[in-house]
Amino acid sequence: MPGPDRGALSDPVRTTTIHAWHVAHGAVFEDVGQWKRPWFYPRAGEDMDAAVLRECAAARDSVAMMDASTLGKIDVQGPDSAEFLNRLYVNGFAKLGIGKARYGVMLHDDGVVLDDGTTTRLSDTRYFMTTTTAQAGEVMSWLEFLLQTAWTDLKVHVSSPPGYRLRAAGLDARHCAVFDAPEAACENADLVTTDVWTSMGFEAENEERKQAFEDWQVDAALMLRARRDALFMHCLPAHRGEEVAAEVIDGPQSVVWDEAENRLHTQKALLEYLVCGRIAPGDDA
Repeated sequence: MPGPDRGALSDPVRTTTIHAWHVAHGAVFEDVGQWKRPWFYPRAGEDMDAAVLRECAAARDSVAMMDASTLGKIDVQGPDSAEFLNRLYVNGFAKLGIGKARYGVMLHDDGVVLDDGTTTRLSDTRYFMTTTTAQAGEVMSWLEFLLQTAWTDLKVHVSSPPGYRLRAAGLDARHCAVFDAPEAACENADLVTTDVWTSMGFEAENEERKQAFEDWQVDAALMLRARRDALFMHCLPAHRGEEVAAEVIDGPQSVVWDEAENRLHTQKALLEYLVCGRIAPGDDA
């Protein structure tokens, strides 16, 4: 990001609730994902090696504490949460007992380690995941990507007014159900999505479609019928006040800009293939 270098002000600094205690006890800090994390506590005349050896001996012979509040924290809930974690990590979590924790290693789709951490099972359908400090945002993005694009074996609810209904022929009923009312389609949904009422080429039907789709606007009332952590998506451009209310598309459950960014990268790859005749430098199409 361009701009003058103002030293400590050039990057946000995040500290834990007991940061003052660390400072008072002479901690040397390391910067990890914008966090000031205590590294070691040297006493007079000690270098890092001497201080670490002393602290390790104290932990072995007595007791030690670690401020792990900088770790990423992700709440995983739902009837398929155990299966979700089984797919995420190289080791299994479905048989983990309630109240038990397990260390897991998470791989990216190229087989390279993405992150690691411990995950605790709180109930049959709820887990509490921790990530490394620096990778918290990356892991959260990876989880959302998998849920929205890769592992789509979840039940989908769709609804549209008479005359515009989805044709059910050939659809797998285990994954798709067609509803007459939008309220029923949104009930307990993990994701709510919509599109413009009038697509390009149908401008002459604009007023007719506005009347037909009037009750299908995704507003706060419809989102309340979905799960509390449900997301809202829209392929854009959107017409606030028509297919979606401003309070929804601009609200905390909306991920429309992340969705648009993902599509941007896909389009860039397609352009590279069409213009350069390859999908990566040095690879023939």
